[in-house]
Amino acid sequence: MRSLFLSHVLNSSTPLYKNQGETSFNFISDFEFGNHHRKMKWVLDNHAGTHIDAPGHYIESGKSIDDFNGDFWLFNNIGLVSLKDEKDLAISLASLDFENNDFDKDLILIKTGYEKHRGSSLYQKNYPYFLPELAEQLKNKFPKLRVVGIDCISIKNPEFNDIGDLAHQEFLKREILLIEDMHLSEIKSSPDMVVILPLRISGADASPVSILGLYE
Repeated sequence: MRSLFLSHVLNSSTPLYKNQGETSFNFISDFEFGNHHRKMKWVLDNHAGTHIDAPGHYIESGKSIDDFNGDFWLFNNIGLVSLKDEKDLAISLASLDFENNDFDKDLILIKTGYEKHRGSSLYQKNYPYFLPELAEQLKNKFPKLRVVGIDCISIKNPEFNDIGDLAHQEFLKREILLIEDMHLSEIKSSPDMVVILPLRISGADASPVSILGLYE
């Protein structure tokens, strides 16, 4: 079985939504300091890098990351979707080009192509975003859908805050979790299986994730 990381490596240059938050990874013990071992201190926003939003991010009584059992994070029916028109930033169902009509999808990955701008200001300012109605449209089309991921820093464009807030609410109240800032540029076809591994911190509304796409 071949594997492919669908998540970015975290580092001090990881882009953050609206440049809010902090990420730093520093050695506090190292051989060059005269120590006999290495040890790091991490300062990490829980929405930094490739991360997943749980319902509790926008829903007061919503589940947190640690409320989901191990089986939830395993996906066997993955849809890889691209935009019909990269210039169309407002994403609805009509914006998406599905590779097939299998209605049993439990995970949908939306490849916008904007990952190529990661590291530039464009990636943080002017990128595709979800319209609120997309949540209901996808749930109606894919009743088993549990997670949607995208290769943009957020499903929320800072130019349209109200739309982004409502989109988060519409997805998360249906317990469709959201992965943002995915690494999809190397993926050419749907994986046979995807494993999502969040940091399980009690009460967390979101968590950085390592994601593996597996191919037989």
